Amino acid sequence: MGRNKKADAVKLFVRGLPAQVSAKKFPFNTKYFITVIVLLSPKSIKSTIGCNSMYCINCGSECKLYEHLCGPCYIKKTKFFKLREVVKITLCSQCSAREKANHWEEYSSDKEAIDKAVIENIVIYNGIRSPNFKLELQPIRTNNLRATVSIEARYDDLKINAELISEVRLKYSTCARCSRVLGNYFEAIIQLRGADRKLDENELNLARTIVESVLTTLDHPEPNAFLSKVEYLHGGIDFYIGSSTIAKQISRDLSKKFAGKIKESSSLMGRKDGSDVYRFTYSIRLPEYKIGDFIKADGRIYQVLKILQKHIHCIDLRSGQTTQLKHQALTSAVILGADNLVYDAVVVVESDIEVQILDPENLKIVELVKPKNFQVTCENVKIFKDQDDIFLIPNLV
Repeated sequence: MGRNKKADAVKLFVRGLPAQVSAKKFPFNTKYFITVIVLLSPKSIKSTIGCNSMYCINCGSECKLYEHLCGPCYIKKTKFFKLREVVKITLCSQCSAREKANHWEEYSSDKEAIDKAVIENIVIYNGIRSPNFKLELQPIRTNNLRATVSIEARYDDLKINAELISEVRLKYSTCARCSRVLGNYFEAIIQLRGADRKLDENELNLARTIVESVLTTLDHPEPNAFLSKVEYLHGGIDFYIGSSTIAKQISRDLSKKFAGKIKESSSLMGRKDGSDVYRFTYSIRLPEYKIGDFIKADGRIYQVLKILQKHIHCIDLRSGQTTQLKHQALTSAVILGADNLVYDAVVVVESDIEVQILDPENLKIVELVKPKNFQVTCENVKIFKDQDDIFLIPNLV
């Protein structure tokens, strides 16, 4: 501390003394009071020096004060952040979840879980704003890491930089959710079947995609929202779901997508906390026909374009017009086939209302009436052929 600044500090100290204390009653000299000021704690000085003082009680600098200290002195003497020497963390060995206060929090990786745990153990000084943490982990030995935390923050108008070091001790266990998954736990089964037909590969893949999508995009994640097992049998697919509530939601989504009918049943699985626990089965039956199928109803041939809950969108091959047919009206319909009835045929001659094509099976020329809005765009056209029935497949398909 400079000589002049020390003298100024002494004058301020004297000026701040109670009025009844004077030089006559309390003899002193400058050297004595310099010693007193240095030895007294900031807390003692605070009660003696007036609050409007603009001199740092540590170095004598005249500037803005923070609890009677200049910025550099305040930063040097204040512990803005504290971190315990050892941080103990329990992680799930299967999914990186972290055990916290008798429950498990989910994380995308062990690194994310460890970072969060270390930061949560940092005690932050009151008044700190906008802290930014950067954490580096270095292995020390098995399940032990050295965590170095670099911190940037603001206190009032001061920029604070700090570095904390701690040892991270890891312990691995299995969370409740993963324990159930590993044990093939399930509360419900969703059975997807076709009416008098096997599901094709596209339907099976789409069904599985829908199930997995629902489980991974829930607005409010549920601990038992997982797919325990998948079985392909009886021409269909079974999904074993950990949560009966989520299974019910998934079954509705599948029913809506495939226009299937749901049948729900349950069986008593046991008792828990004095209440009966049930296991549910949601059986979904898909229609006999699927998108792309050719069906024959009331003497006319249609190709299915879209299947909805109450009706289907289809196209009349003879007229080329799209129409809607209710499921009830198709109970006696005949499923003719799908892609196996579609052929490429060479165009021989085209007129405004007809097209002559070469039958791909017997190479005979056949005249076909153009459906509504039908256009020939290349040398070949798609035709439907089933025994004696031959139709041009409209461009809408």
